[in-house]
This record gives sequence, C-alpha cells and structure tokens, in this order.
Amino acid sequence: MAATNQENFRINKVLVGWKDTREARRAVLDAMPFLRMAQEVGVITIDDGPTDQTWNGLDDVVAFLDMHGVEAKAEVFPEKSNGRTIADVAGAMNADLVISGAYGHSRFREWIFGGATRSLLEADRLNGLMSN
Repeated sequence: MAATNQENFRINKVLVGWKDTREARRAVLDAMPFLRMAQEVGVITIDDGPTDQTWNGLDDVVAFLDMHGVEAKAEVFPEKSNGRTIADVAGAMNADLVISGAYGHSRFREWIFGGATRSLLEADRLNGLMSN
C-alpha cells in the first residue's frame, strides 16, 4: 500500500471573484461541484463606483447559482492599489477555495502590469480554481 502526504481538503467556504466575462462564467460552471458542496458561498466584484449594471450582474450570478442549488451572497469591494482585494477578502473570510476567471487580458499585459489573475496566483495561502 502506498503512503500519501495528502491533507484533508475542506470546501466549506467558497469565494467567487466575479467579473462579467466569458472566463468568469466558465469558472463558475467548472466549479459547480465544489459550489454545491460549500456551506457558504460569496460572490464579489471589485468596483470603485458600482452601478445598477454591476449589481444586476451580481444578482444574475446569485440567481443562476440558486437555480443550481447553491445559496450565495453578493458584495462589491473597492479596488486596492496593489490589486490584492480578492485575495484579501478570501483571507478575511477564511475561504477554502477561490473561483475566478483567468487572464481576461493578454498574459503579456498581465505580466507587465499585474492584475487580478497575477495577484491570485501569487497568494500561495489560497486554493484556487481558475478557468480561461
């Protein structure tokens, strides 16, 4: 019998970093099995000046998740200058998993200027599921 060094992976709290993009929609669909297992799901977007369109988009995601048996709460957070908001929120809520789209911009632009994908990848304390 082979020995493993696996630790238990719990999925009680899941955070969805939302931006109305193909990548984010794909990530939510890809992560549906994990979202259904979660006891708490938060859907956040980063926006310094949220509009009705911002909130309508979040409401649509929450309604979509509800149709699939996932209860979620939506929030909007202002952007921090270092781009670490999603990772910070995930840490504050003790999220077990962060779900997001990846590379909504070109990888080169992300590498040069940084961005949400880069900051999430650098947050080594987080478990993440990203879809492109």
